[in-house]
Amino acid sequence: SVSMMAFVSPYFDFLGRSRWLFSTRWDHVCQVRAVLPSSFEEVFQRAGSAVVSGWNSGLRAVEEEFPSSVGLNRVGDGSLSSTRSAWRECAAVAVEILVLVLGEERLDEESPDLVILVNKRAVAEVVRSVLNQREGLDTVKVNVWSEWARRQGPGRCAMDAKAVVVLVEPSEEVMWLSPIECGAQRVVALQGVMNNGIEPYQLAFFIRAMSGWGYVMCELPE
Repeated sequence: SVSMMAFVSPYFDFLGRSRWLFSTRWDHVCQVRAVLPSSFEEVFQRAGSAVVSGWNSGLRAVEEEFPSSVGLNRVGDGSLSSTRSAWRECAAVAVEILVLVLGEERLDEESPDLVILVNKRAVAEVVRSVLNQREGLDTVKVNVWSEWARRQGPGRCAMDAKAVVVLVEPSEEVMWLSPIECGAQRVVALQGVMNNGIEPYQLAFFIRAMSGWGYVMCELPE
């Protein structure tokens, strides 16, 4: 753990892409947490809880970033095996989010529309395989974003206000924003590749190793 206070704020790199920057400014809300998760399973559980806490507090769109179990960065050594492990871990967080949402709304007559959007078919296959292992999640829609966007079409983009949309590794700005423009009120981006910090997204869960310092972590609702 780290004893200093630190914060995470958005900035733009030399290519104009939005990134998160560590600073000690007091006008941001994410501070170093003294109690780190004891396992990756706890990371997934707490990441899921942080998302739902953000939605329950009135945030419409939140994002999360966490290390992969195969390495200190998000995708390990960059191999296909590490990349697929990172996709499975995104799916594990998605499972925690969806289980919490369904648990809160289990007394409703109609379950909310649950949609997962991914950037390519290989990701969809991995995410689907993880969801199939959990009872009650076999009907969750896993869509390749480009195909989903084509199906919506001009004038047909509408999502129920109760819909829950999980973006896995969104990159293009339009992928981040399209569910919101379609009316979704509960959106989360997991392991965004570009455009991190884009409005109206707020950081819900963030953990990263700081060489020689320990870890920096942000977690809602704290």
